[in-house]
Amino acid sequence: MGGRTMNDDFLKNYYKPPRKQFAADLYQRISVPMETQPRFLNLQRVLLASAVVFAVLVVTLVVSPPARAFASQLFRQIGVFTLVDNTGEQSPADPDLYSPTTEPPTADMAQKAPDAAGASELASFNVYSPSDLPAGYKLTGGWSLMDQGNGKVVVSEYRDAGGHYLLLNQYHYGEGDHFEQSYADNEQVTDVMVRGQAGVWIEGRLVGDSPDALVPTVWLMWEEDGVNYTLFSDALSQEAMMRTAESLE
Repeated sequence: MGGRTMNDDFLKNYYKPPRKQFAADLYQRISVPMETQPRFLNLQRVLLASAVVFAVLVVTLVVSPPARAFASQLFRQIGVFTLVDNTGEQSPADPDLYSPTTEPPTADMAQKAPDAAGASELASFNVYSPSDLPAGYKLTGGWSLMDQGNGKVVVSEYRDAGGHYLLLNQYHYGEGDHFEQSYADNEQVTDVMVRGQAGVWIEGRLVGDSPDALVPTVWLMWEEDGVNYTLFSDALSQEAMMRTAESLE
């Protein structure tokens, strides 16, 4: 395929066990209804760190060489992301969201913008904003930008009064960028059309701050005009996510 492929060792370098209090605070924000104006720093920090690997908050990231060889003919290509079908394999359980070694990038390294227009200027590509959000969901914390590979990723977060989230990643990739990820038996992947482009709908992707606190999420991924888009949520239906995607402008 050409370009640069990130091997397993590189992917593992973007994991780090969190401080216990940090993990507890993060999961509380995801799982407990909010009665006050939420603080955005912790989730934004995790989103931006996770975007270095895939989009944000990805659990199944490492595929063993034998599994990759076995599934080499079973893949979906969405922009610079290759999704490998690892279903039916006797592969290890999904690794923790936070596993081994190196310090990931933090929100302190990110640029901030108050709106999509400001984010577009900073990112040097056209950043979209949804005009049809699910009922009750509102933008929280503005727009965050940081370098990713040879490109740049823009992250925005939306929440409802109950604390459920909808996250949008817009990754303008650069020449040579390439990422590989597997999906396993706990996930259902369906081919869809989004904004006239081939995409995938993923159900059952596990996200959490520890193996004992994983919750299933849904993802919608597609690519257009050199930008990979990922919407993901802990509560929304495919219909609602598709409406939001189609409303980007």
